[in-house]
Amino acid sequence: MTIWTHPRQIGTIAGLDFPRWVEVGIFGVKMHFRPLLGLSNGHLQTILASKLHGPRFLKHTIIHRIPLRDGAALAGLDSIPQNWVDGDPIVIIVHGMGGSARSGYVDRTGSRFFRYGVRVLRLDLRGSGLGVAWSKTVYHAGVSNDLADVMAWVSQAAPHSPVVILGSSLGGNITLKYAGECGANPPPNLKLILAVNPPINLLACLDMLENRYKRFYDKHFMRDLVGLAKRHARHHPDLPLPQFPKNVTVREFDALYTAPRNGFASAEEYYHRASAESVIPQITLPTLILTARDDPFIAVAPFDRLVVPSHITVDIRQRGGHLGYLGWDGQGGIRWGERYVVQWAMKRLASVQSASST
Repeated sequence: MTIWTHPRQIGTIAGLDFPRWVEVGIFGVKMHFRPLLGLSNGHLQTILASKLHGPRFLKHTIIHRIPLRDGAALAGLDSIPQNWVDGDPIVIIVHGMGGSARSGYVDRTGSRFFRYGVRVLRLDLRGSGLGVAWSKTVYHAGVSNDLADVMAWVSQAAPHSPVVILGSSLGGNITLKYAGECGANPPPNLKLILAVNPPINLLACLDMLENRYKRFYDKHFMRDLVGLAKRHARHHPDLPLPQFPKNVTVREFDALYTAPRNGFASAEEYYHRASAESVIPQITLPTLILTARDDPFIAVAPFDRLVVPSHITVDIRQRGGHLGYLGWDGQGGIRWGERYVVQWAMKRLASVQSASST
């Protein structure tokens, strides 16, 4: 789809003009994704993208203790561009399983938004990262109430600013679940929802992982999950860890740890209640969901069967892997997916800003 085919000014956000030489597609990013030579395999996309962190997000950052409704708190890493004022945009970035506010994909997308004058709030979900000691429980796929509390905090701090929430992987499921639960009554300043490779049906993803790629990916996930649980236990010695089997699987971990620690009767109940699939059609905000058919552990069938209103874009690419999308982005970079998502949001934020000023 061609939006503009020659240089022109396409919006002003936070006092910054965006004269961009938009070739094909949305706000300068090519719509067609072509993997880099030799990277047409989803496994290669996934693994290489996770190993190439890229530059760190080195902007001045304030660490906030954001209170949650159960008395716990999480850490918010807040980076505010120079000359930013209330009324200028904010993006909340939600990491995935085993990630943090300093994960590569969080740093890179945060940097892209920051360059456009957007205030960037990167979250360490409950029980992890800088806020590991602030919660008796550790985050899971269904902690949408925590996002509601973060939005309340942001709305109080900057009541006139349009807000975007971007969730990747597990954070994408949390983001979509929250937006769906808001239904027709989202916070007035929440304007856009972005989700990249979200596991919207946890059981389908787990079945796929166990049946096809269990050894490598299961080991990778369990290293992160058990490490997170052990780190959390060091800060909460009154909550001893269960005895994990030597080669514990994700399903066993959820049955022994995630479900009982968070009030679920079983792992199966957790998967059912925490999955966002059933509430996505209830989202009333402009939404972009980006996923790939060759993602090694995110089942694509739940996306294929989604029936959603026109303001929700479900973009399923043939290639890209999990949080990969390594391909030329039209401006000399190779992180096509990250640029595509950010530019999709910036185009719509420009429309929001334009509408609010008239």
